[in-house]
Amino acid sequence: MDPAEIKGINPKHVEVLFTMGLVIDTNDKLRLLTPDKKTGQLKISSAETYSGTFENIMKTEYSFLAIRKKDGAIMKLMGKDITEIGASVKNLTHYCSYKNIYVYTEDKYFGFMNPMKSYAIEKILGPDGKKIEINPNSELSCTDSAVFYGAKGADILTYYNVNQKIHFKTKLPINYKIISMKKSSYSGYILNDKHEWQECPNILLAK
Repeated sequence: MDPAEIKGINPKHVEVLFTMGLVIDTNDKLRLLTPDKKTGQLKISSAETYSGTFENIMKTEYSFLAIRKKDGAIMKLMGKDITEIGASVKNLTHYCSYKNIYVYTEDKYFGFMNPMKSYAIEKILGPDGKKIEINPNSELSCTDSAVFYGAKGADILTYYNVNQKIHFKTKLPINYKIISMKKSSYSGYILNDKHEWQECPNILLAK
């Protein structure tokens, strides 16, 4: 998520999962946000809770992940415990996550980090059975059932159904981000090139 206003810290990146939040502050330190059950106020962990600095954070279906700045190691956060779980992914320019982590690879292909293989990056195949080259200027977005990416030479986003392995060209410009989408109706929210939120009755058909 884009920077937000959180009393007590200066956030650079925020992710929210259930009732918790994870923040990278302007000093590149991880800060965990949890609600106080008595007061309803947010409790903020200290900058010393998690050692080291971090270049980015993401969420999977049930946990937070953080990328360590010095070596790009993937760290999994469970409560106040943080554990290294994967190989280096330093300098990834585009990635998003929900159940899996999807990326634009260094050699400009669409891929994902396979959790069954220590999060090694595997390239995704298109309908023609070939690896998918991407437009590095496009946005990459994840929802709970789909990924939106920009293919090489395209000026619109492609919808990738994760479960059915279907690729479908949308009408959305490549610099739009999809915030959320319902599986049943394809309705949801997008962020346009002016960073304005828009509600869409059908994201696959929206312009």
